[in-house]
Amino acid sequence: MRLRPRETVFGAIALALLVVYVSFGSRAAPVLLPAGTLTPTPSRPVTPVPAPQVFGSIAFVLRGDLFVVKDGKYSSLTDKGRDLAPSISQDGRTVIFARTETIDGKREVDGNVTRAIVR
Repeated sequence: MRLRPRETVFGAIALALLVVYVSFGSRAAPVLLPAGTLTPTPSRPVTPVPAPQVFGSIAFVLRGDLFVVKDGKYSSLTDKGRDLAPSISQDGRTVIFARTETIDGKREVDGNVTRAIVR
């Protein structure tokens, strides 16, 4: 059985359309189809939680809150969601970190008092 040129052209067009439909469908599916259910965010621990034993202390930030792993437990040091870049002193008793803050204020520009936001 031999394919005629017309059948070959229609087959190529069908293949090209299939590729285009699959390409657009994969991009449009997340918009058109409902998303799956989100996993709920776990609640914050209010007491020290068991953690792996580590030598010394480890400080880390999770969702803007500061945590410390020490003596096989980790606990939260802050809870405002504005902290970053923690560092622990050599003796492990002091934690230094940066906090982001927004302050609404006023300043004078060209003789006019202007509202200023400092971050």
